[in-house]
Amino acid sequence: MLVQEISDHLTRVAGKNGPPLSVAFSGGGDSTALLFIVCEWAKRQARPVFALIVDHGLREGSGKEAELAAKRAQAMGAQAKILRWEGVKPDTGIQEKARQARYKLLGETCRQLGSVQLLLGHTRDDQAETLFMRAQKHSGWRGFAGMGIRRLAPIWPELYAVEIMRPLLDVSRDELRRFNAENHLEFIDDPSNENHKFARIRARTALAKMPEVKDQFLCTAMHAQKCLREEKNKIKTVLAAHVKIHKWGGASLETQGLKVNSELAPQILKYLIHAVSGEAQAIPLDKLNGLNAKLLKPGFRGATLGGAQFVGGKHDVLIVRDPGAVLGRKQKPSKLPIALSTQTPTLWDGRFLVETDQAGLNMAPLMTYADQLDKQQKQALKNIPEPARAGLPCILRDNMSGGSTSEECELLWAYPQQTGATFRLTCLIGAHLQAMLN
Repeated sequence: MLVQEISDHLTRVAGKNGPPLSVAFSGGGDSTALLFIVCEWAKRQARPVFALIVDHGLREGSGKEAELAAKRAQAMGAQAKILRWEGVKPDTGIQEKARQARYKLLGETCRQLGSVQLLLGHTRDDQAETLFMRAQKHSGWRGFAGMGIRRLAPIWPELYAVEIMRPLLDVSRDELRRFNAENHLEFIDDPSNENHKFARIRARTALAKMPEVKDQFLCTAMHAQKCLREEKNKIKTVLAAHVKIHKWGGASLETQGLKVNSELAPQILKYLIHAVSGEAQAIPLDKLNGLNAKLLKPGFRGATLGGAQFVGGKHDVLIVRDPGAVLGRKQKPSKLPIALSTQTPTLWDGRFLVETDQAGLNMAPLMTYADQLDKQQKQALKNIPEPARAGLPCILRDNMSGGSTSEECELLWAYPQQTGATFRLTCLIGAHLQAMLN
């Protein structure tokens, strides 16, 4: 029954033909059941499946566990790839930083493989635990919507262009354990699942004693998801009527849209800030309300919040990237040049996607190299609103290191010149908005 349900779901959402599917595979009980079902379905479709195994390197023996998971994945018919979190590990906030690193590795690998769908083994129990933890943090009703079965790029920019699917979200952990036993599937028991130092394990233990509370949480999630879908549809209507997206990486907002949709205004601003900043950190509701009040005051001139800058105009507000977030400010360094890949598109500042077939190129903030602009480039730059120029990119010839000065670098291209055949630049603000509101 479970196999048929998940197979039917995959046929509906993934189709019979298409690019490879990727499964985040830990080797644990949930992801083992998921990978087995996906591989059985994919064999009938002649569809390749990749098992992506992240080794955080946080426990002794994690490398051996990753190798064991890879062998078991291959035995099920998947192509296994072990992704390792390299470098010095943080001393604080380890769970959140490990999560960010994990999704960064998964997103990068999916894009390299040409896989646009990443399947996760989250279960009904995981959903309840998530809601329990959010309740402890006094999350608002939107937080109680929990995880969705399908989401496009839910974590930005790590998962841009990747759709997350959770086909087991209505299945219990006990049901999956029975499935594994019936199919003689071995899996790894992660010892951290018994470590009450972690909030999720404490939530799991508490909910095990309160099954009725678990059911209430899951029922709440269904209602909250419905309300959230309705809210997002209303916001899309407002944005279509009152917002213009600019290909140079900003937006214009008619303040009338905030006035006539006052109950939605803080959320409208939240989505616009995330899209224009290319960032995704949470923004407190009181700050969004405060910004909304400022924007609606006569004579509003400017404000910054969440990596975005708001500049007042006669009838609308210009929203651009916060210059300090790109060029640097006290105790915050400027963005360093990043190397462009010839193999996969490169995301810059969470807002621009660059594709090139030429090796040895870097992308950097344009204003850092403004002294190298020629007369024609300076003239072209006048077509961009002055507040937006600090957030624009340029492309450099690679004759430098991370510590090079602007005098040592050759400016090859500057926004808004035509990109030509050497490289292509795409603004992702509209795509980011669409992903958040899908």
